[in-house]
Amino acid sequence: MRRFGLTSSDTMMLRYYEQMNDPATSPSCQQDAHLNVVRGFKSIEEAESNAVRSLDQEARIPAGAPKAEWSKLRHQMHPDSEEGNGKPPLNTCYHENPMNRVPKMQHEIVLEDETPSSDGTQQATVEEQQASTSSTVTNDRTGSKLNESPEADAHTCEWRVQSCMKHTIGTWNVRSMNHRKLEIVKQEMERIDIAILGVSELKWMGMGHFESGNYTIFYAGYEKLRRNGVALIVRSDVAKAIKSYNAKSERVISMRFNGRPINITIIQVYAPMANTEAEELERFYAEVQEEIDHTPKQDVLIIMGDWNATVGNREELGIVGRWGLGYRNEAGERLVQFCEANNLFIANTCFQQPKRRLYTWTSPNGQYRNQIDYIIGRRRWKSSILSAKTRPGSECGTDHKLLISEIKVKLKKNEKAITMPKYNFSNIPEQYKGQIRNRFEALNLVDGEPEERWSEARDIIREECKKTTPLGKRRERPQWMDEETLKKRLKTEGKQKETKTREQQGWSWKQGSTWKF
Repeated sequence: MRRFGLTSSDTMMLRYYEQMNDPATSPSCQQDAHLNVVRGFKSIEEAESNAVRSLDQEARIPAGAPKAEWSKLRHQMHPDSEEGNGKPPLNTCYHENPMNRVPKMQHEIVLEDETPSSDGTQQATVEEQQASTSSTVTNDRTGSKLNESPEADAHTCEWRVQSCMKHTIGTWNVRSMNHRKLEIVKQEMERIDIAILGVSELKWMGMGHFESGNYTIFYAGYEKLRRNGVALIVRSDVAKAIKSYNAKSERVISMRFNGRPINITIIQVYAPMANTEAEELERFYAEVQEEIDHTPKQDVLIIMGDWNATVGNREELGIVGRWGLGYRNEAGERLVQFCEANNLFIANTCFQQPKRRLYTWTSPNGQYRNQIDYIIGRRRWKSSILSAKTRPGSECGTDHKLLISEIKVKLKKNEKAITMPKYNFSNIPEQYKGQIRNRFEALNLVDGEPEERWSEARDIIREECKKTTPLGKRRERPQWMDEETLKKRLKTEGKQKETKTREQQGWSWKQGSTWKF
């Protein structure tokens, strides 16, 4: 085609017109041809812009420059080249004929409010190439830069979709909470990007919840004493996924989140100390057991808090990992038995960390350090917990360290159903008719946009219906089984039971005759 002075875009258009005018071409082939032309033009524009940029950079290098300068330029132009030789990669779009490109079958990346496209991920990649203006894109989490090739764009888009399923949760014994300490805790949550934080030893009275800035606090404590107390501090965007919460007692509070496809239940606890009475310890474990029993078996269950127990570094298969701290005491043995009975595992003993990321409590003189705060999960969803460690740099005037964990779950916003009231239009009052007639006469239905006029008319009808028209009676649904059907059912069951009893006793039945032995 180049002999006749035709460019690559002209060639694409000729092939496109041939396929579109061919009666033998199916509609699906015509659609593919149209998409290929669109992709081809975008690829040509990108190749031309790269060529112009290359010429612009080459013009900046003076004649007779050393080879190292030219090699550096080629490496800048093609950073994806192997071993830094400056050769362009073979998978770049301007080395491939766009008309001969065959879409590859890939896993589609579908967001919550979108439907899968017929062209898979490749179409999204072309759109990202068109929207991007720079040659690099910054990774929000690591700060590194990724090459903006089609493959890099697909990888970046997939990473962003997956990263929205990761949330950081934590637990912290704050040793009493006041307004000033609450602000410090919220600042730490914002700095570390914690979505849900469980608080132990809150020492607040009563039960309830309130909003504070960008967070919602759900708390439970004694009615008349400032002792013990637990709370869950939830970020506002995560709070939209809350299904329910239960302030069980001053030591146990639970919350259930709406997830996709599995719901998440988080329980925050504060266990009694080792020198407390045995009855109080039994009551605490009974309350936690009751919350576990009320949690659906398919939920992702996480129990976290100050357990006042040391499980140590002795490994228990499926329950305690190899990276615990210290030696197991009597309370730790009780906790291990509790986890074994409920099919649970202790997460912060299953990840190898330096010791400063393992201990959660320090004695006042700094001489003793122990691991007594734990994040415990259901073994069925063990892969959902990606990490568990302490943050020694976080301080709020307590002898406990902040224990955080990264979980991989996908939360779903609760959708509120909009129900419109049903009015009784069988007997429309005269007041409604007069008000509608007067307000419609004053309404200018000729000038203006149709959508604005429709909105005004709709609002008038709704307002007058609400003022004057009575609501319709709610239709009662009939019972699914009436008395007559129930009697027939019981009579049939009685006959079946009688027949079965006689057969067991050795009776035989012949058609058209009576029972015979």
